[in-house]
Amino acid sequence: MKKYLFILIFGLVRLLNAQVNVSLPDTSAEYNTKILIPVYVSDVTGLGITSYNFKVKFDGNIIDAKNYILDGTISNAFTWSFSKIIRKNSIEIEASGIFPLSGSGVLIYLKFEVVARKGQTGLTFDSFTFNDGQPEAILTNGSFYVYRPVTLTIDKEGNGSGIVYVDSIQVNLPYQATFNQDDVVTLEAFPDNNSQFDYWSGDIQTNENPVPVVLDNDKNIIANFSIITFNISTSSQPPEGGQTNGGGVYNIGENVTVSAVANQYWQFESWTENGNVVSDEPSYSFIAINDRDLVANFRHLTYSVNTTADPPEGGNTSGDGVYNAGSQVTVTASPNAGWKFLSWKENNRIVSTSPAYRFTIENNRNLTAKFKEETYAVNATPVPQNGGTITGTGNYNYGDEVTLSAIPNSGWYFVNWQENGDIVSTERTISFNVDSDRNFLANFSDQVLSVECSAQPSDGGTVSGCGFFHLNQTAVLIAVPNPGWSFNNWTLNNTVISDNDTLMFDVQSNVTVIANFEKDTYTINCYSNPIDGGVTSGCGFFNYGQTAQLKAIPNPGFEFSYWSENDSSISDSSELSFPVNGSRNLIANFNPVTGLNDLTSENIIPQKYFLANAYPNPFNPSTLIKFGVPENSNVNIKIFNLQGKMVSSLIENRNFGPGVYLKRFTARNLASGIYLIVFKAFGINKNKLFIDSQKLVLLK
Repeated sequence: MKKYLFILIFGLVRLLNAQVNVSLPDTSAEYNTKILIPVYVSDVTGLGITSYNFKVKFDGNIIDAKNYILDGTISNAFTWSFSKIIRKNSIEIEASGIFPLSGSGVLIYLKFEVVARKGQTGLTFDSFTFNDGQPEAILTNGSFYVYRPVTLTIDKEGNGSGIVYVDSIQVNLPYQATFNQDDVVTLEAFPDNNSQFDYWSGDIQTNENPVPVVLDNDKNIIANFSIITFNISTSSQPPEGGQTNGGGVYNIGENVTVSAVANQYWQFESWTENGNVVSDEPSYSFIAINDRDLVANFRHLTYSVNTTADPPEGGNTSGDGVYNAGSQVTVTASPNAGWKFLSWKENNRIVSTSPAYRFTIENNRNLTAKFKEETYAVNATPVPQNGGTITGTGNYNYGDEVTLSAIPNSGWYFVNWQENGDIVSTERTISFNVDSDRNFLANFSDQVLSVECSAQPSDGGTVSGCGFFHLNQTAVLIAVPNPGWSFNNWTLNNTVISDNDTLMFDVQSNVTVIANFEKDTYTINCYSNPIDGGVTSGCGFFNYGQTAQLKAIPNPGFEFSYWSENDSSISDSSELSFPVNGSRNLIANFNPVTGLNDLTSENIIPQKYFLANAYPNPFNPSTLIKFGVPENSNVNIKIFNLQGKMVSSLIENRNFGPGVYLKRFTARNLASGIYLIVFKAFGINKNKLFIDSQKLVLLK
């Protein structure tokens, strides 16, 4: 009896102190599917639970409550009864039975339909009660997430190889797996030893590695690997030295052979990289393990040229030196005076007969310039043959002194020595150093006559052809005037014998003739166009070389334009200066002064410049402005308002002769007010400037 009482008391105490854990899990499902969400409880055995009721709240836009399910739960007993209340955002369950619940696990399943394509909602107990409140329910809420499965596909491309990790887990390629939409995975590519990872392609385009990928939809991604390559570049230094081969792109570890081929006249020296010699062989082999920039260095072949003179005193040679192979070389042989060049020789073989020998150098050259001493013939012939004899003719070396003597025969006289038609001496004996072949005539005469000539005046010109002549020999005299002079005539004994500058006559006696010259005089004519446009000064007669200074002065109402000659403009300056070397006809061109139709003049020449008072003043709309100039002057008259702005230019840079002038000013387009006349006159001859002003009053 005591034993059962103890058990009863113990059970009552346990019931009074009991707590039951009740929880809703975190679950997920796809859109438009049915889902059972369990309500979990801890062990309820012996707690005498014969009823419970609870209310769970959620977002009805995410899931829609449909029913409850008892299969597989601890509430599945035929002695229990159930009721439900389903609303938009909640479901309520009431349950009671004859026999109390026992065990742990799923108390009941709540059945829902997923009505949202995407979203999340909490699963929250609004209330939960066992029996009449005992045992106490310790509640844990849950959540629900709508997911859409997405497929991640990974493959690789390229000629390289490597592996891929998904969230730090190596996967086999091609790879395909399903994830929840919006899951984030990290992809990382690892190339093999001889490969390199280049980039991701497909649904992502980047070379970032590792790279996070948001799976917002199906992704098809390709990892691109390539075999590591290196660029082998080759160049020639200098470029014209030769060519290189073998440069290009090579896979890592590949054997590379570069070669250098020298051009004609060049020689390969070495391969360098970054200024360091890596090989002195034209063909250089190595394994590609990095980029390389190789330079093939070439050296221009050079050859020496040596020249000598044979014999040394025969002349000089030039052109020695060191030359690049293939270049053009010119050696020159210059004979000394009295020597002549024969040929260039090399190894006793003639290679050129030109003093300037040009060749393309392809090896060392040793050249000899052969010279030979010159021999000159000195000949002399007596004229006439019976006139006399000559000594001293023959062959001489360069520089030898030669003495020729003319020995007249009995009854003859020596006249002169002639060479190439020119008289070289009237002495019987002449001496000279020979430097060329010489051919002389020794002229003899049985009677010698003198022809003398002179220029009058002496600075007028020159005379040639005078000298000694045989009887009846023809004399030819020529008079040549100096610049600025003209030949006039020949006179003999103050008698004019010819007005031709070349005088020819047979010599009959000793004579003295005079070539008369006179200075050239030129006429400089000046004209005005039009005739009444102005006057000119400075024209007339001038000697050769004299300076002419002309001036053009416009008449009133005209202005100077330009000087012209032969219909061509030669100057736009009114003053023209030039040295006279011929007659000229010059025209001073004048233009009427435009805009001065209302300008009148008075036949008065004032003693000084003046600007008279305008009349009338005040005026409307016109007035007369009177001014005077005592000499040829350049005149400006301008009208200004009181703000300093020019409102009219009555006369602008016009030339006026001495006189008094009236100019009408009309102000139809001006407003009433006070204006200022400014008068400026510049004396052309005396370089004098005159300025005056006065007020005008316009009343309208």
